[in-house]
Amino acid sequence: TGSSAMAMFHTSPAVPLALPYTAIAQPAASHHAAPSRSLMFVRLPPPAPPPLDSGGASPKSALQLFVPLESLRGLAALTVTVWHLGCMRSDLFPQDEDKMCMAPSLYLCVDFFLVLSGFVLAHSYPFSTFDVVGWQLRARFIFYRLVRLLPMYCFAKVVMYILGTRTHSDTANFADWTVPQEAMLSIIFGLVISSAIPVTVFVMLGAIGQAYIVTQFNRLWQYNDEWATVRLGSSFVLGIAAQRAFSAFTELAGGAWAPVAGDSRLCTVIEGASFSWVVYIFSHPFMYSDFIAPWSFAAMVICFAWGGGWVSYGLRALQLLGTISYSIYLNHVAVMTVLWKYNLLRSSTVAGVVGVYWLALLPYSVATYYLFEKPLNTALRRMINSACRRTFGHDLDTLDPKLQVDTTKVISREPGQLIVSL
Repeated sequence: TGSSAMAMFHTSPAVPLALPYTAIAQPAASHHAAPSRSLMFVRLPPPAPPPLDSGGASPKSALQLFVPLESLRGLAALTVTVWHLGCMRSDLFPQDEDKMCMAPSLYLCVDFFLVLSGFVLAHSYPFSTFDVVGWQLRARFIFYRLVRLLPMYCFAKVVMYILGTRTHSDTANFADWTVPQEAMLSIIFGLVISSAIPVTVFVMLGAIGQAYIVTQFNRLWQYNDEWATVRLGSSFVLGIAAQRAFSAFTELAGGAWAPVAGDSRLCTVIEGASFSWVVYIFSHPFMYSDFIAPWSFAAMVICFAWGGGWVSYGLRALQLLGTISYSIYLNHVAVMTVLWKYNLLRSSTVAGVVGVYWLALLPYSVATYYLFEKPLNTALRRMINSACRRTFGHDLDTLDPKLQVDTTKVISREPGQLIVSL
């Protein structure tokens, strides 16, 4: 039927799962059709390299294909905004011994961001070599990450400085301390990380770093430079380990685990349980819950990256929230400063305060994303690709097909359908 044909296997005794590639050719269910309990095996040709006149556009971000993860990132960004809002309206929010917030452990959303970042980078850029071409690819990746992180970071810095000067308030954006740390981790990833490094190394590094901080301070809420590096680096390498586990699961899903991986009800239960457990950790901290949290994030990322249940299916509606999540994260302190200056956060209810806050924050973040962050990032990446072609004499996208996103493993699907690479 051709290399891009689709074949549907229903999980009935009449179809022996021992022969998963003996296809019964049926048209695949439409994207909007009702979910069914079936296994879908897809073979797709490798993506063609971008044309030279396109500026060598980079491969599509893996996070855009992991739609549930993108939505979760957006929810986490909104959660951080509520955490910081509690600093100003402590009268409406329950008190924690160190911070005012609705849930005492919402600061752990930062660790979720880093777990997710490690997962996505490891999936999108599975570097394996250190030869000449390998170093060229690594150098381009580092520049990609810097132009992804720094322009919006600098924009938010300038906005906060202007607002602080005009309102005679603090000019610091106290929420952006993670960006330099993530930029540094991205550089280390590009220089050092290789798919040849055993997954046990990442697990051990994550465990040692987090255990040391928790035993020293009883929690992960550390943002000073030296401790922030250990904290965020530990979560980042756990994200890399989670990606390795996810890749191993996708291999097993085509064999003996196929009935489990393709069961929408079971996937829904697992997704719901992992999400509920993370919410419980946020709202009901217990001894060593800060140590357990990043591991729970890694497990949740694996569950929602697979996306075979109804919970991940429903999260698709929030994809835009994930798309603008970086703008939300960097904009929210400035928006909060303006609203506080003009007495717009004086409602006597939590719903009123948060509602006004988000009604101002979300449109502003949409505007900064589509008018500044996205176009500037696209233009800078084109410039990097053009400079690489002039410097190296070839188009890097044509030299390493591994850097093209493996869409056979991350296609957004209906609950109960299993998609694996043949």
